[in-house]
Amino acid sequence: GVDSDVRKHTKRLLLSFCGNKIKYYTERDVCLYKRSLDKLARLASQSSGFTSELPYEKNVQLIEALVSLQQVVHSRSYTWLAFVAEAKDVLDTMLTYLFNLREEAALLILKLIARVFAPLPTLPIASPSPSLKEKGKEKEKDKTVPEHTSPREARKSLERAEFSARITKLAPVPRGLVEVLLTPRSIHGTGSGPISPLARIVDQFMLETHTQEMRSEARTLIHDLHLH
Repeated sequence: GVDSDVRKHTKRLLLSFCGNKIKYYTERDVCLYKRSLDKLARLASQSSGFTSELPYEKNVQLIEALVSLQQVVHSRSYTWLAFVAEAKDVLDTMLTYLFNLREEAALLILKLIARVFAPLPTLPIASPSPSLKEKGKEKEKDKTVPEHTSPREARKSLERAEFSARITKLAPVPRGLVEVLLTPRSIHGTGSGPISPLARIVDQFMLETHTQEMRSEARTLIHDLHLH
C-alpha cells in the first residue's frame, strides 16, 4: 500500500494542480476508471472474455475491482458518463462482459451501465453556519455594510460554476451511447438473428430470471433510457 503521508501530499499536489475539487475528482476518477478497466480486461483475457469460469482467486479480484469501480461511479456519476462518452468502446465492452458473467459480477456491471443513463446529479450546497446566517440578517438590516467574499467562498463559487458547466455539457446523454443499446447486433456462436443489447437485457435479466435486485436494476435502466 501507499504510505498515508505520501497519499496526503500527492492529493494536495494534484488538488493544487487542478485548481478545484471538481477538476481534481475528475482527473482522479478517470485514472481509477482506466486502472479498473485494464484489470477487467486482463481477467477477461484469462477466461476467453469471461465465457469460461475464473479460478476462485481471480473471481475475487474481479468482484473487488467491480465494487471499487461501482463505489466511485455511485458517488460521482457525471465523471463516469464523461469518461464513457469520450471512450466510445467502454459501453460496448461492458455489455459484452454483462452477458458473459455470472450473477454477482453481472449485477455490478449492469449497475455501471445503468449509471451512464441515470439522471445527472445536482451539486449539493452546504447550509451556511449560524454565524454566517446572523451576518446575513445584519446585512439585510444595514445595506451599507460592504459585501465581502472570502477565499473559501470564492473557491466554492468557482467549483459550482465548473460543476454546472460539466453537467450542461453532458445533458442530454450523447445519442451515440443510447444507440449502442438500441442497435441490433448478431450474437456470436448462435444461430439467432440480430438483437439489440436492450432486448437481451429484458430477456436475460427480467423475463428469464434472476434476483429481484437484478430485475429492479434492469427496470431502472430501461426507465432512464426512455427518458433520453
